Amino acid sequence: MAVWAGMFIVDVLLRKRDYDAEALYDAKGIYGAWNVKALAILAVGTFVGWGLVVNTAASWLTWQGYLLGPLGGKEGNWASANLGRHRGARHRTDRRVRAAARRHQAAGAGAGHGRRRRKGVTMVDPEEWLVVIDRQKVFAECEWSDWACPDHAFQRTDEAFTALARAYGDRVVYTRYVAPGKATDAWVGYFEMWPQFLVPADDPMYDLTDDTAALAEGHPVVTRATFGKWGPELAQAIGGTRKIALCGVATDCCVLTTALAAADDGVAVRLVADACAGSSPENHEMAIRTMELFTPLITVTDSAAILG
Repeated sequence: MAVWAGMFIVDVLLRKRDYDAEALYDAKGIYGAWNVKALAILAVGTFVGWGLVVNTAASWLTWQGYLLGPLGGKEGNWASANLGRHRGARHRTDRRVRAAARRHQAAGAGAGHGRRRRKGVTMVDPEEWLVVIDRQKVFAECEWSDWACPDHAFQRTDEAFTALARAYGDRVVYTRYVAPGKATDAWVGYFEMWPQFLVPADDPMYDLTDDTAALAEGHPVVTRATFGKWGPELAQAIGGTRKIALCGVATDCCVLTTALAAADDGVAVRLVADACAGSSPENHEMAIRTMELFTPLITVTDSAAILG
């Protein structure tokens, strides 16, 4: 039990987002059917734990304590300490875990000398811009669009997006994807698969959603016929700053390609995971994990960490 508890606590401390509940029950999901490394740690920890405990109340457990020989044996002073009950879990609290614990503690504390953060104080960097990727009807309205985030995942990001847009004030830029006027090169085959989306740029399907359009009023909007939105237009729209926070859709397409291109250009990117939605929960999670590979160029965070 101590080994399992230690593994669970470590995972909670290091985890940056909630578990995908559906994927936990899917052998082909992002977690897979088996985690060999975790099973090996559990087996080794259990072996060490059983070797350092004795149980005089159960005669059928007299085989335990097989590692107590150098410590005085099963009748020695150390035997009554039952080290195996907590040793495995405690030794897993290494420097990396302690650092994670300090980060979690700091998230609830204010700046300087551990004072609690005052309610309403945000962690928005005054030099950072919020870039809202493609919050458009074509990606939101799953009733008719095959490109929309399924199961109303888009709408579940509304609250986080709205809070971020208000917190960043004037430092918010919006992007729109539109189909090319004429498909060329590899795009020919792509739009043979999706001919219903090869429409003029002013088609209503490519409009921002109503709530997004209301918040975007007065802000720059960058429109491109490419998945990735990073380029001279977006760089100019954010005033040349080298720090951006990203949210929007789809995590595994336009958000991912924008984040990688910006990071490759030397821009510090913070991805606000709970304000993004993917083409599926699994693809959302895989895209997040892909971007985590580029830490510290890309930092995965959430709206609560930014807004305080």
